[in-house]
Amino acid sequence: MKRFLWSLAPVVLAALALGYLTPAEASTDRMIYVNLTLVDGKAHLNDIAVVKGHLKQRKAVRIAPNHLYYVVTSVLGETLYEGSIPDPSLLRVEYMDDGGRMQIKTVRRDITDFSIRLPYHPDAHRVTIRRIGSAIPEIERLTETTTQVGSFEIDLREEDRP
Repeated sequence: MKRFLWSLAPVVLAALALGYLTPAEASTDRMIYVNLTLVDGKAHLNDIAVVKGHLKQRKAVRIAPNHLYYVVTSVLGETLYEGSIPDPSLLRVEYMDDGGRMQIKTVRRDITDFSIRLPYHPDAHRVTIRRIGSAIPEIERLTETTTQVGSFEIDLREEDRP
């Protein structure tokens, strides 16, 4: 049994080093749902729920055109988690025109509901959401070249903490 456990140690250490596991994400079986409504380009917080479960590990944050980029920070401003989702206010519509050709249009909805799933972290304090336009910004200039659509405190109640 000892030999088996020692044989797993390099695998676990490699996963930690490569970013597939982080101590905060690996140690919890909870995640946070942040439910929002996007109205005329501004995000409004509906509610926050801590639920059982965990997120799939991802290799990198996708910084892509027409996405919403979000970052979770601690009280001290330390980045705990970041991610992105396709802009939920954009709806892709495909249809056949009168000539029988496929047409594709993107329609912007004025009001839409969406959720962001985050790994549970007891130090999570704030989530900030920014809209990435049609051009991909340089990661170093992300806050200068994107538009903030919302920033919300997500302090967790004491009973939600594991």
